[in-house]
Amino acid sequence: MKPKLRIFSNLARTGGTLVSRCVGCMDNIALLSEIHPLGVQAANINILEQAVKWYGLFQAGEISPVKRYTFSEITMLISRAMETKGLQLVIRDWTHLDFMAVPFIDKPYYRSRLVEHLQKDFDIIQYHLVRHPVPQWFSTDNLAVMHGKLMLEQYLEGYYRYACLASENGYVRYEDFTRDPALSMRKICANLEIDYDAGFIDKWQGYSKITGDIISNEDRRPKYSFFKPAELPVIDAMLYEQLHNCEYYNKSLELLGYDDVRVK
Repeated sequence: MKPKLRIFSNLARTGGTLVSRCVGCMDNIALLSEIHPLGVQAANINILEQAVKWYGLFQAGEISPVKRYTFSEITMLISRAMETKGLQLVIRDWTHLDFMAVPFIDKPYYRSRLVEHLQKDFDIIQYHLVRHPVPQWFSTDNLAVMHGKLMLEQYLEGYYRYACLASENGYVRYEDFTRDPALSMRKICANLEIDYDAGFIDKWQGYSKITGDIISNEDRRPKYSFFKPAELPVIDAMLYEQLHNCEYYNKSLELLGYDDVRVK
């Protein structure tokens, strides 16, 4: 019987850092953040380094200094060590690499590399966070490192393909989370099969075992001391036409149950 591994996935600019704080701060949860098989090459994000630094895993001699471990092997060692400590491991996937790619790699993969690397050795439970495509696009395109590199059509295709995966595995909407975080967190915990801790509502602001937004490298300390309800923007007619000329936009709204934006 393969061990269980929980993966919480979100695209960039979906509120993933905030929601992951809420997951990670709960009692008996160990969250490793923005993990990906290509993470070390792309942005020096190392799953082992997080496990050692944040959770004190592995004393001297517990890991061979000469063996070249595969990504799956090191994940298995971490999973077993977390279980020994009585912790439920959740891995926050760095999904941007797979569905948007730029500016780190050239082409989207449109599948979860993390799942593909680990599914042979683990029983994967994957759950997703989503956000309406329009405010997510504004937030993504406003980043200096992304502006002009990720085109709207490429973004919408990546978004749709991620939405397909989310609809298959299950998801919570960021907008719903901001309006009723306790209810959304219960849903996340139930689907990831982890214990719900109602105390997250008072602990999330002080939680520090988290990576920030790798894309922007900005300060990811909480901007608010409360959950600010997310609202849909009103957009200009030109952008509205561009969105509706792309089949992926309309399909995504239907797939995730989102309303269309309004025009100024």
